[in-house]
Amino acid sequence: MEHIGLSIRRTVTLCMTVALSGIVEGQTRSVQGTIRDKDSLTAISGATVLIRDETQNVVIDTTVSDGSGHYVSLFGLTGVLGPTRVPPAFKVYPNYPNPFNPSTIIRVDLPGRGGLRLEITNIIGQRIAGYAADLPAGSYEFSISGLGAAGAYFYRISNGDRAKTGKMLLLDGGAPDPRILMRHGGSLSGTAKRQTDQYSVTVRKVHFVESSQPVPDQPNSTVDFLLTRVSDTANTGCPVTPVIHTGEATFYTFASGAGSCMFDSTPGDLMIGAMNAIDYAGSLVCGECLSLTGPGGTILIRIVDMCPGCLQGDIDLSPLAFSRIADTSLGRVPISWHVVPCAVIGPIEYHFKEGSNQWWTAVQIRNHRNPILSLEYLTSQGIYKSVNRVEYNYFVEPAGMGPGPYTFRVTDVYGHVLVDAGVVPGENVSVPGHAQFPACSP
Repeated sequence: MEHIGLSIRRTVTLCMTVALSGIVEGQTRSVQGTIRDKDSLTAISGATVLIRDETQNVVIDTTVSDGSGHYVSLFGLTGVLGPTRVPPAFKVYPNYPNPFNPSTIIRVDLPGRGGLRLEITNIIGQRIAGYAADLPAGSYEFSISGLGAAGAYFYRISNGDRAKTGKMLLLDGGAPDPRILMRHGGSLSGTAKRQTDQYSVTVRKVHFVESSQPVPDQPNSTVDFLLTRVSDTANTGCPVTPVIHTGEATFYTFASGAGSCMFDSTPGDLMIGAMNAIDYAGSLVCGECLSLTGPGGTILIRIVDMCPGCLQGDIDLSPLAFSRIADTSLGRVPISWHVVPCAVIGPIEYHFKEGSNQWWTAVQIRNHRNPILSLEYLTSQGIYKSVNRVEYNYFVEPAGMGPGPYTFRVTDVYGHVLVDAGVVPGENVSVPGHAQFPACSP
């Protein structure tokens, strides 16, 4: 089955549900805030935030808190929709207008419930924006704006093994602020009306207690969070009971070890998988190891990629990994899985991305036993600064970290901390640290 690489993470659940009502067609709303640890008041990065239309039971926007714990979601709301229909087949209509300025619309027909993925790239293949959700059958319109510089862009919309690619031309450019707004249903019935649709904000973060707050009924809202850690952790920070996830497994034929997580290919180790877009959580799961059980047994795999068309809980496996739990002729089988320590040898590694320098620094953590939560570096002022993690699994400091050598502080999802001083930067090089995270029992 076809699968494109760009990749997220599911952890323990922290959910905040809020009702929004009294919205008029054409309005755009925003919800933003800062997520912090209640005890230490430190920023919590990598928390997944989902905006859900409860009346349609669909996710209309997703985002992840940045290195400062800040999140923002901007989403468009429509008026009361007229009668909807179930399209007879999957179809992607050409974007209109094209050329466009400043926005364009893509319409998609979805004949049955399933994962829908929209990816927008520039002419050299860099990802500009994206959208992923589990959607019910119906017709959808995606309004796209804020792509940046004038020129050609490409979109790819996929639903399972079906996909459509198109080219669009932006006439006048501007500062990049990519936005994708989704509208569900047929034509609007009559003029704009007030509606009572219920919307919710869901936040997920490993090992934090569920928390909820109301969102004020106004166009722009600020909601901050102080989260409490769950009490099911031992003094070592390791979970006493692993969190069990369920879903379905499929497989993709071109699995190589490379993918959205931007790891190198591993032809000698193809017990790998691609995580669904929701659980991928902005690359938080990259490099983590799972114990996965299917109809034919239990295997250990490592997450190296993202599966855009997979639903929450699902994992797209390499053919080798799938064959260890079921006959490949089945194509799709039920699974359960949980995180386990990786059987790595030696210390963690700091890999500097190609093009990384003192003015734009991108670092990836490799060879780690436990999933990575955060990376900080010691500034010239003697304070640690948190670095934002991007979807392709690098911690990126846009203004650069300086000439180096660096002192890094790395924290895993269980709260274990490693500090490495004297890390000498380079371009497309890996620098070993001096220690490894302790193993948590599965």
